[in-house]
Amino acid sequence: MVAVAIAGHADRRAIFDAIREAATHRSRYMWPWEEVSHSRAEGILDDETYDWLAVVEGMLLSGGWPVLVNEEDVERANHLAHWSTGIDVCHTGSAGLAGLLALHRQGRGGEETARLGDERIGLVFTGASRR
Repeated sequence: MVAVAIAGHADRRAIFDAIREAATHRSRYMWPWEEVSHSRAEGILDDETYDWLAVVEGMLLSGGWPVLVNEEDVERANHLAHWSTGIDVCHTGSAGLAGLLALHRQGRGGEETARLGDERIGLVFTGASRR
Protein backbone atom coordinates (compact mmCIF):
# COMPACT_ATOMS: atom_id res chain seq x y z
CA MET A 1 0.00 0.00 0.00
CA VAL A 2 1.41 3.37 -1.01
CA ALA A 3 0.32 5.12 2.20
CA VAL A 4 2.25 2.60 4.32
CA ALA A 5 5.35 3.02 2.14
CA ILE A 6 5.40 6.81 2.55
CA ALA A 7 4.25 6.92 6.19
CA GLY A 8 6.81 8.88 8.15
CA HIS A 9 9.03 9.46 5.10
CA ALA A 10 7.45 12.42 3.31
CA ASP A 11 8.74 15.83 4.25
CA ARG A 12 6.34 18.36 5.75
CA ARG A 13 6.49 20.66 2.73
CA ALA A 14 5.41 17.83 0.41
CA ILE A 15 2.55 16.98 2.76
CA PHE A 16 1.37 20.60 2.94
CA ASP A 17 1.58 20.89 -0.87
CA ALA A 18 -0.49 17.71 -1.27
CA ILE A 19 -3.07 18.92 1.24
CA ARG A 20 -3.33 22.28 -0.54
CA GLU A 21 -3.80 20.45 -3.86
CA ALA A 22 -6.54 18.25 -2.36
CA ALA A 23 -8.28 21.27 -0.79
CA THR A 24 -8.17 23.17 -4.09
CA HIS A 25 -9.44 20.23 -6.17
CA ARG A 26 -11.59 18.49 -3.57
CA SER A 27 -13.77 16.47 -5.98
CA ARG A 28 -10.68 14.74 -7.42
CA TYR A 29 -9.82 13.32 -4.00
CA MET A 30 -13.09 12.88 -2.06
CA TRP A 31 -16.57 12.05 -3.29
CA PRO A 32 -19.58 10.20 -1.90
CA TRP A 33 -19.43 6.43 -2.11
CA GLU A 34 -20.94 4.88 -5.20
CA GLU A 35 -22.18 2.01 -3.02
CA VAL A 36 -22.57 2.44 0.73
CA SER A 37 -21.12 -0.39 2.81
CA HIS A 38 -22.79 -1.85 5.88
CA SER A 39 -21.15 -2.28 9.25
CA ARG A 40 -22.02 -2.65 12.92
CA ALA A 41 -19.83 0.49 13.28
CA GLU A 42 -22.36 2.44 11.24
CA GLY A 43 -21.44 5.80 12.78
CA ILE A 44 -18.22 5.92 10.75
CA LEU A 45 -19.84 5.10 7.43
CA ASP A 46 -20.34 8.68 6.32
CA ASP A 47 -20.98 8.95 2.60
CA GLU A 48 -18.41 11.77 2.57
CA THR A 49 -16.51 12.64 5.71
CA TYR A 50 -16.78 16.40 6.28
CA ASP A 51 -13.43 16.62 8.10
CA TRP A 52 -11.49 14.27 5.82
CA LEU A 53 -8.87 16.85 4.87
CA ALA A 54 -7.88 17.54 8.49
CA VAL A 55 -7.89 13.80 9.26
CA VAL A 56 -5.65 12.99 6.28
CA GLU A 57 -3.31 15.87 7.10
CA GLY A 58 -2.95 14.69 10.71
CA MET A 59 -2.43 11.12 9.57
CA LEU A 60 0.33 12.10 7.13
CA LEU A 61 2.07 14.51 9.51
CA SER A 62 2.16 11.87 12.25
CA GLY A 63 3.54 9.16 9.97
CA GLY A 64 0.28 7.23 10.01
CA TRP A 65 -1.65 5.44 7.31
CA PRO A 66 -5.20 4.22 6.76
CA VAL A 67 -6.20 0.91 8.32
CA LEU A 68 -9.04 -1.15 6.90
CA VAL A 69 -10.87 -3.46 9.25
CA ASN A 70 -13.25 -6.32 8.62
CA GLU A 71 -16.49 -7.00 10.47
CA GLU A 72 -14.86 -9.72 12.56
CA ASP A 73 -12.43 -7.11 13.91
CA VAL A 74 -15.34 -4.74 14.63
CA GLU A 75 -17.20 -7.45 16.56
CA ARG A 76 -14.12 -8.75 18.36
CA ALA A 77 -13.04 -5.24 19.37
CA ASN A 78 -16.45 -4.40 20.77
CA HIS A 79 -16.61 -7.64 22.73
CA LEU A 80 -13.08 -7.09 24.05
CA ALA A 81 -13.87 -3.49 25.01
CA HIS A 82 -16.94 -4.58 26.99
CA TRP A 83 -15.22 -7.57 28.58
CA SER A 84 -12.02 -5.83 29.62
CA THR A 85 -13.36 -2.44 30.73
CA GLY A 86 -17.06 -2.83 31.46
CA ILE A 87 -17.69 0.26 29.32
CA ASP A 88 -20.93 0.00 27.36
CA VAL A 89 -19.33 1.35 24.18
CA CYS A 90 -21.02 1.03 20.80
CA HIS A 91 -19.33 -0.61 17.79
CA THR A 92 -18.48 2.79 16.31
CA GLY A 93 -16.90 3.87 19.59
CA SER A 94 -14.65 0.80 19.75
CA ALA A 95 -13.60 1.01 16.09
CA GLY A 96 -10.13 2.30 17.06
CA LEU A 97 -9.52 -0.97 18.87
CA ALA A 98 -10.69 -2.79 15.73
CA GLY A 99 -7.94 -0.93 13.84
CA LEU A 100 -5.35 -2.01 16.38
CA LEU A 101 -6.53 -5.63 16.11
CA ALA A 102 -6.30 -5.39 12.31
CA LEU A 103 -2.72 -4.10 12.53
CA HIS A 104 -1.82 -6.99 14.78
CA ARG A 105 -3.52 -9.49 12.43
CA GLN A 106 -1.60 -8.01 9.49
CA GLY A 107 1.66 -8.61 11.33
CA ARG A 108 2.37 -4.96 12.06
CA GLY A 109 1.49 -5.07 15.75
CA GLY A 110 4.57 -6.96 16.94
CA GLU A 111 7.06 -4.98 14.87
CA GLU A 112 5.50 -1.64 15.82
CA THR A 113 5.33 -2.60 19.50
CA ALA A 114 9.01 -3.59 19.50
CA ARG A 115 9.93 -0.26 17.92
CA LEU A 116 7.83 1.70 20.40
CA GLY A 117 9.80 0.42 23.39
CA ASP A 118 8.27 1.75 26.60
CA GLU A 119 5.59 3.79 24.86
CA ARG A 120 1.97 2.80 25.23
CA ILE A 121 -0.96 2.94 22.86
CA GLY A 122 -3.99 4.92 23.95
CA LEU A 123 -7.50 4.25 22.67
CA VAL A 124 -10.55 6.37 23.28
CA PHE A 125 -13.91 4.61 23.47
CA THR A 126 -16.67 6.97 22.40
CA GLY A 127 -20.37 6.44 21.94
CA ALA A 128 -22.66 4.51 24.27
CA SER A 129 -24.36 1.36 23.10
CA ARG A 130 -28.12 1.81 22.67
CA ARG A 131 -29.09 -1.85 22.46
